[in-house]
Amino acid sequence: MGRIYYINFYDKRFSKVKRKTVKMAKFLLLTLLLFNFSAHYSSGIAYAEQSKVVRLEKDIPPMFIGKAMLSLRVRLETSEILLSGASYDLNAKISSIYSTYIGNIAVYLQLKIGKLDSGIWYVGILNNNSTEVFLKTKFTVPLSIKTGDAFNITLSLIPVEKGDVLKTSFCVEQVKTFGYDTLYNKELIRIEVGHPEGVSNKVILQGSEAKLYVRIENLFQLQLENVKLFLYFNRTLVYTQSIGNVDAQQYYSTEVRVSTFMLKEGSYYITANISYMMENLYFSYGVLSSVTLDIVKPEVFLEVDKTTIVNGDQVIAKLKISPAKAISTIGFLSIEIVKEGTVVGKETVYVIEPALEIPLRVFILTEKPTEVVTLRAYAIADEKPFYSNEIRVRIISASAILNNLIVNLKVDKNTVFDGEDVRVQVNTIPKFNISLPVSVERYLDGIWVTVKNLDVYEGEAFCTIQLPVGTNVIRAIIRVGVNEVESQRVQVKVLQKPILQLEGPKTVLANTTATFYIRLAGERIESLTFNGMALLYNNENKLVLNRSLNINFGENILNIEFRKDLGKYRLEFMVPTLKLSSTFDFEVISPNFSIILPKTIEENSEFQVKVISEQKINMNATLTITNQESGKNVLSKKITVYNGEALDIIKGVPMGKYTLTLSYQNYSLATTTFTVIRISRNINIILSTTRVEAGGEITVEVRLAPPPSTTTIALIEIYSEGTWIPLKSIPIGSSGIAKEQIQAPKDVGTYKLRAKVGEAVDEKEFEVIGQAMLAGIQPIAVIGAVVGISAVLYLVGRRK
Repeated sequence: MGRIYYINFYDKRFSKVKRKTVKMAKFLLLTLLLFNFSAHYSSGIAYAEQSKVVRLEKDIPPMFIGKAMLSLRVRLETSEILLSGASYDLNAKISSIYSTYIGNIAVYLQLKIGKLDSGIWYVGILNNNSTEVFLKTKFTVPLSIKTGDAFNITLSLIPVEKGDVLKTSFCVEQVKTFGYDTLYNKELIRIEVGHPEGVSNKVILQGSEAKLYVRIENLFQLQLENVKLFLYFNRTLVYTQSIGNVDAQQYYSTEVRVSTFMLKEGSYYITANISYMMENLYFSYGVLSSVTLDIVKPEVFLEVDKTTIVNGDQVIAKLKISPAKAISTIGFLSIEIVKEGTVVGKETVYVIEPALEIPLRVFILTEKPTEVVTLRAYAIADEKPFYSNEIRVRIISASAILNNLIVNLKVDKNTVFDGEDVRVQVNTIPKFNISLPVSVERYLDGIWVTVKNLDVYEGEAFCTIQLPVGTNVIRAIIRVGVNEVESQRVQVKVLQKPILQLEGPKTVLANTTATFYIRLAGERIESLTFNGMALLYNNENKLVLNRSLNINFGENILNIEFRKDLGKYRLEFMVPTLKLSSTFDFEVISPNFSIILPKTIEENSEFQVKVISEQKINMNATLTITNQESGKNVLSKKITVYNGEALDIIKGVPMGKYTLTLSYQNYSLATTTFTVIRISRNINIILSTTRVEAGGEITVEVRLAPPPSTTTIALIEIYSEGTWIPLKSIPIGSSGIAKEQIQAPKDVGTYKLRAKVGEAVDEKEFEVIGQAMLAGIQPIAVIGAVVGISAVLYLVGRRK
C-alpha cells in the first residue's frame, strides 16, 4: 500500500514551519500525492498508514430496465476514519444477485464526502456471462470537508444497448470523517504552565531549580498518541519529557523541575510545545504561558556616610541589592567589621526592601591613636553568601579629640509659639574634618531627654526642633564611648499656639468681590508679622487660587473677585510657621432679584419699593433712581436685604421718567422703570380762627380736589417780613382732607398761611393779638412724625 503524505500545520508563534493558507496546503498535498514520495520528511511533514478497515455488504433494492428487473449486492472496503487532506484505498465488488435483463450494463461508482466529489470510476460490464465486477482505487479526502460529513456512494448503471442511466445511492455510516476544523483546531488542546505557588511571576537564584506545573488537556474525540512535552525559556529548550498517550476528553498533569545552571540571569517567558500522533498522523502544538520567570544572581553594594570616625561613633551603612527582584530570594543581610582578618563586630537585619540604611556603631578595643577596619556586607540566599564590596574606615581615639573640645549652642529665637520650629546651631572649637555625634537635649524633671541627634562636621551642625509649651532649658552634648563634652545651656520660652479665625460672607454674588477677614488671637500677636497662604478650591476640589498674604498686627483682609463661576467653594488659610490652618465654606450664586413698585406715581407723593430675591440671602444693597432724560441720579440710598426681602419708602421725586436700579458693589442686580406724573388739583386751606392770642393754637385744614390715589404731601408755609418760610409738611391721603394743629407766633401782628401741592396754592390771613412773652422773636423747632414722613415746623413772626 502506498504512503499518504501530510503537511503539518504548527502554531505560527512556535513552529519552524510557517502557517500556510488552505489553498497552498492543497497545492502541496496534491503535488506530493502525484509524485508519491517514498522518502521520510523532516519536521513539518509526516505520513500515515491506513487505519482500521470498514467492510460493508449491502443489497440494492430491485431496479427495472424496461420490463426487466435487476438486483445488485455491493461489498465495500475502506478506512474507518477519514482525515481531511489524506488519501485512502477503496475496494468495491458489485455482484448481480438476480437479473432478467439480456444485455450489457456498464457500472460506474461515484464517491461524495458531504457535498464534495472525491472521485468517479468505471467499474466494469455486467451481463449473463459476467455477474461480478471489481474496483481497486485510491481517493483523496478534500481539505475543506467538515467533521461529520457523510460518506456517500452512488452507483450509475447504463444499459449499453439502450443508453438509459439508472442511479442508486447509499450512505456508509460506519465511516467517520474528521475535517480541517477539528484536526487543526488548537482550542481542542489546552496546555497550561504555571508555578506551583499560583503566582504569575517567580524569582529564583541562578543555578537553582525552577519548579513548574504542566497540564495537557485533550478535548478531541480521538486519542493523542506518543505525546512528548518540550519546555522553552525564551528560545532555549530546557526540558523534554515523553508522556505517552492522552485519551480523548482527558487530561495529563505533572510537576517538572528545570535546572537553571546553564542559564544567564534575566527575565524569561515560558513556552510549552507538544508533539503527538492522531490516527497515525504527526502533529505539533505550542502555547506561550501567562507566567514568567526571573533568574537572578544577587549583588550587594555597600556605601557609608563617612570613612573617618571617632572610636565609638557610628556610621550609616547604605546597602543596595541589585536587581531589586532578588530581594525575594534573600533571607537576611549582615554587615561585618573586620580588623586584621578577624570579625570584631556584626549587625544582621532581615531584608524587606532593596535599599537599606543601617546604623552601625563602630567601637574597637585598641590603645593606638589611629586604627583602620574594613566593613563588608553579605546576603544569604538559598544558604549561599553573596558578598558586597569592602570599605576601609579610619578610627581615631576619642580622648585625642574630646579632651580640648569646646561646644557652643545657639538658637535663632528664644521665644516661639507652640508648634513653631526652633533653629539650632552647634559649633565646636577647634574644627575637625571628621564627624562627631551630637545630641540636643531638654531638661525635664531632673533628667536630660534627647530631642534630636545629629552630626557635627568640620565644627558645625544645624537642625530644627520643636519644644512643648512653657520654659525649656536645652543643651548640646557630644558623646563618644565614655567621653562627653557639654555646651552652655540655653532657655527657650514656648507660648500657647494662637487661634486662627477666618470669616466672610456665606453667600457671594457672581461678578462681585468678596471680602474675607483673617485674624490671629494670642499672646504677643500684635507685635509680630507672619507669612500666610490662601488656597481657594472649587466644588470639584480643584485649586483655583493660591495667594500669599501677611498677617500684620494680628489681622488682614483678603479680597477675591468672582466672575461667573458659580457653585460651592472652600477657602483655606494657612500660617506655615505656626502650623495653623482654618477653612471657610461659602457659595457663589447669581441671584434673581425683582423690584415691585407702582409704574405711575403722582408728583410729591410717597411710594413703597419692595425688593424680593428667589434665594433667601442677606446682604446690603443700593437703590438708585436715575432720570432717563438727563441721566442724572436723583436719589441713592442703602437698603438691607434680609432673608431675600427688603422694603423702603421713597418720596419727593419730581415729575419725569425714571429708572430704579438695585445694585451691589458695581454689579446691577435688577432694574425697573416708573413715571412720576403731575395732576392739576385745587387746594383750599381753612383756618379754625382768624384771630388768636400770642402762642395760641390754630387748626389748619387742607382740602385737595380731586383726592390723590396715593399719599401726597402738602407744604404749609408762613409769610413773615416779606418771606415765605416752610412751617410744616402734611400728608394728604386718599380722602383729600388733612388737619394739623399749629402754634401761633408770640409776637402780635398779622400773618399769612399758605398750602402748596405742586402748582396748586391757597393762602389765608390771620391776626395775633395780646402781649408777647418775649421781647424779641425766638424761633421754635418742633419735630414730629407722621407715618414715615418727617415734618418740620418753622415759626416766624413780625411785630406790627
